[in-house]
Order: sequence, then C-alpha cells, then structure tokens
Amino acid sequence: MIPFDPATLDIDAMLKRLHLANTRRCWPQLTEQAGAEQWSHRDFLATVLAEEIGHRHGTRLRRAAHDAHFPFLKTVDDFDFTQQTAIRPALLGNYLGADFVTEGRNVILMGKTGRGKTHLAIAIAYRAIQNGFTALFTSAAALIDDLSAASREGRLRDSLLLYLQPHVLVVDEVGYLTYGLDAANVLFHVVNDRHLKKRPLIFTTNKSPLTAWGAVLHDHDLAEAIVDRTLERGRLLVLDGPSYRPRHLPPLDSSESNSDHADKPARVSGKHRPEFPEPTFGNYRAVCRNLSGRFTILALGKRKWRLRFVNTESDHLNRDVKLALQVRAHRFLSDSSANLLATMFGEDVASVERECRFLEGERRAAQTLRSVRNGALRVAAKRHWGWSCYCCGFSFEEFYGSLGEDFAIIHHLDPLGNSEGQVRNTSVKDVRIVCANCHYILHHESPPLGIDALKRQLGKRWTNWSDKGIRAR
Repeated sequence: MIPFDPATLDIDAMLKRLHLANTRRCWPQLTEQAGAEQWSHRDFLATVLAEEIGHRHGTRLRRAAHDAHFPFLKTVDDFDFTQQTAIRPALLGNYLGADFVTEGRNVILMGKTGRGKTHLAIAIAYRAIQNGFTALFTSAAALIDDLSAASREGRLRDSLLLYLQPHVLVVDEVGYLTYGLDAANVLFHVVNDRHLKKRPLIFTTNKSPLTAWGAVLHDHDLAEAIVDRTLERGRLLVLDGPSYRPRHLPPLDSSESNSDHADKPARVSGKHRPEFPEPTFGNYRAVCRNLSGRFTILALGKRKWRLRFVNTESDHLNRDVKLALQVRAHRFLSDSSANLLATMFGEDVASVERECRFLEGERRAAQTLRSVRNGALRVAAKRHWGWSCYCCGFSFEEFYGSLGEDFAIIHHLDPLGNSEGQVRNTSVKDVRIVCANCHYILHHESPPLGIDALKRQLGKRWTNWSDKGIRAR
C-alpha cells in the first residue's frame, strides 16, 4: 500500500477536476497570506470557500442579467428620487424583497417619457436576480409581434413558455407603438398564465391602463381583464416630475428668448406679418464675415439689400457658399448687383439657380389658434356680394363654373385675429369676397394694406381683364 503524502498531490489538477476554477487561481496567494498572518486551518478553509461562493454568486448575477436581456443595468440606488413627488424609496420596499416573487406581486409604472419607468423596472427585476430568481426584459411590441407570428403559425403554446418560465417578466413601453389587432389576445395569454402561476409582472406605460389600454390593444374587454388580473396582487405607481434625459443641457436663458410671446400661440390671422418669416440673407452674411471680411453684404431695411464690397479673388469660398450667395443675391439685390456678383464668380444667376439644391422637408410643430368661421355667413356673403373678387374683379363663376364657389374667400374688414378670441357679431357688410392672391396680400403685406387701397392699386388692371372677357365689378 502506497503511503498517503499530501505534499506530492497536484492541487491544480484536483481543483480542475472539481471545477473549482476560482479556487485554482487564488489558492497560492491565500496560502502565502495564511502563512504570513498565521491563520488557523479553519480560517484558511473558510476563506477559500467564501472566495469560491462569492465568485460563483457574481458569475450567476452576470449570467442572469445577460439572459434577462436588459438594455442597460440600473439599480434602485442609482435612481434620483429628488425629482419625484409621488415615489419614495420606502414605497418600493415591497418590491425589493424575496416576497415580491414568492407572493406573485405585480406593478405598473406609469408616466411620461424620461421619468425613469424603465430604470425602476430594471432595478426591481435585478434585485429579484440578486435574491436568487430569474428575470426577462422585453418590449410590448416585441412580445406582441413574437406571439402574433407564433399564433399564425400554430405554435403559440410553445412560444408562451419563453415568457412564462422567468420568475419576473418586465414588459416595457406599453402604448408607445401601434400593435396588431390581436394584441389583446396574445398579451392576455401571458398575463393570465402568469397570474395563475403567481409569477410577477412589471409593466411600464405612458398611458393610463384604466382608461387607455383598451384603445391601445384594440379590445376594451380584454384590456380590462388584463389590468384586473395585474392589479389584483399589484399596484399602479405614477411617476411625475421632469424628464431625466435633458438634464445635461444648460437651462434656457430667459433673456435670449422672446418672453413676450413664449406663452402665446403663433398668429395666423390679421394684418401683421407672420411670426415665422422666410429665412433671409443674414445666415450667409454671417458666413461671409467669418471669411476675414473679404465678402460682406449689408442689410438696409427688411427687404432691401445692397452689395458693399466684393473681392474678385474670392476663390477661398467653397462652391456651396458661392451658390447660396448668388441665389440669395438674385432674390434680394437689385438686378445690376446680382449680375455683378454672378459675373465676379464667373457664372450667370440662371445657371446657378438650376444647380443649387434647396434644403426642405423638415417638420416643425407650432401651436396655433384659429378663429372659427360661421358657414351661414359665408353663404349669405356670397349671395350678397356675388362670386367676384372685391379687389381685382376676378370672376370665380365665369372661370370655374359651379366649382368657383369653393374658391371664393370671405375676408373680414376687421380681421378676426384682432379680436383676441372674443366672439363677436358679424354681418355681410363687414366682409368682402376676395380671391386667394388678394387675400394673401391683405394679410401678409408690410405695412398692412387695406382692402380699398389694394382695390385702387389694381383698378387700372380691371379694364385689361374686362377686355379679355373677365367680368369685373
């Protein structure tokens, strides 16, 4: 019999056979530390076991978090409760312990975008992972699309297992996107089966589950059943306060903003100029000033421009700037100045306009208020004034026939926009029939042009139009 000699044993080989990879890496260092600090045999063994258990726990957390498909990892400690008035750390205590999973509790986090709903949902699910459970994160759109496709292919029950097996399921962004007509059906299967198994659900939404989920899921009855089962052992938490995402931006300087009009909607009626005028030559003037002052355009008034100085050796201007300068000069400068500018660049303005590309298509939202018109007044005014423009005499009836009635525009001598939303009585004597061109001129000319003044300016043209067969009033 071979005597047992521990000094001859290969510890690394035995640890590898036992799949103790972390102990295999750290035991030489722990042995040296135990000898230097004179640990007892028990202390040394306890330290080795604690290192192995701690390493395995960390590995399990990382693997479980990876399998949960979290878009990012956040904890409750990372959440800023100072921006919330309805949510406090103590309120989340029931969702951070092991009983959150064992008792099958649910929670719906509702609030506008950027309030931290997804952050809290991930934090609660990750705490469940730390307590020894599993979790899965998915968006409502992905879950519904997956189960809808499985239902059409006849494998719904198999696909449901993915969403039933995890101890905690997070369904994010309910109500953000549009879903298919069977959204309520497939989501009900998930909620009902997890409800029967007492497995927690965490929803995040920007719409009230009590009033809006029926429209979101295209079935009010099933939406009510989904919410009823979720809240039987759950709670609806509302997150308020400002959005977290733009917190890195500096606060707006009120001195640089138009404080007089900040709270007022855009003016779309009246004789004043619009509040969103067409871009002017100022942008290109700023560009040129940055080029060592070799090229400068001066503004004289709102629409009068003249060329002040042009350096014929302006080759340092890139092609796009040249095109932009020439096109804008063609619009705002006199013909001679525009041609001079084009000649110095060695191009004619017409060719430049054909080559230039104009950026357009950007969508901008603006709050507007429109005064409500009375349809009966429109009918009475056309019966009283006829179908011809009061200013230019254009006859809608002779040119368009019965279709011309829809093109005639009712113009108020005192624009409704000047009444600041006050309802008033209007008679046919307070309005006139005008065409679209004259109506635009009356509302957008600066300084404001009265309807009789425009009529006088256009009076000389009535004779010419009448000669061509157009009836003028």
